[in-house]
Amino acid sequence: MAGSNRLRRFLRRQRAIHRSRLRGRNPVAYRADYLRVIHAHRITLGWVEPKLYSFAEKELALKKPLTSLLALGPLQLKALAGLVRREAAKAVA
Repeated sequence: MAGSNRLRRFLRRQRAIHRSRLRGRNPVAYRADYLRVIHAHRITLGWVEPKLYSFAEKELALKKPLTSLLALGPLQLKALAGLVRREAAKAVA
């Protein structure tokens, strides 16, 4: 069990390390990577999508209502991933 947790942490770090290269080479995969992170933490928090959208609107100070994460740009996705990650860490602690 401990070995699988170490492996999971290692793979998560490797993904983060290589994410910057992915942005220029494959923007679709870059976006998908952040969407995966955001939705994984959303599920951990027990949020439904409308709650995530309202959280994103408030935290990112969006002017228009958000109906899909696909409407966000890469920097907004990155910021939202960090915000949701922090919320999930607070919820676990």
